[in-house]
Amino acid sequence: GPATPPTFPFWSTRTGVEPDMRCREFQKDLPEIIDHLEASDAKGHLNSCSKCSQLVADLKFISQSARLLLPLVEPSPKVWAAIEKSVSLVNDKKQA
Repeated sequence: GPATPPTFPFWSTRTGVEPDMRCREFQKDLPEIIDHLEASDAKGHLNSCSKCSQLVADLKFISQSARLLLPLVEPSPKVWAAIEKSVSLVNDKKQA
């Protein structure tokens, strides 16, 4: 289904609330395990901690949204050749 926008309710230094050690360990390891959370040892923590599960949901939303910014199709070689030719023509005119 459609992604839900991030709400960012997880801990922050502004709230003065420090995460417990399990949250810190989970968040430290998250970059390495985010693509395979279902198979990781961290799944138990994720299922029991609303802060970390919301963090993962927010990061996945950001990741999905970022993919929408990427071009869907790489331009054909003809497009690149036309650009290269145009640049050459401009450079030739400047040198003349």
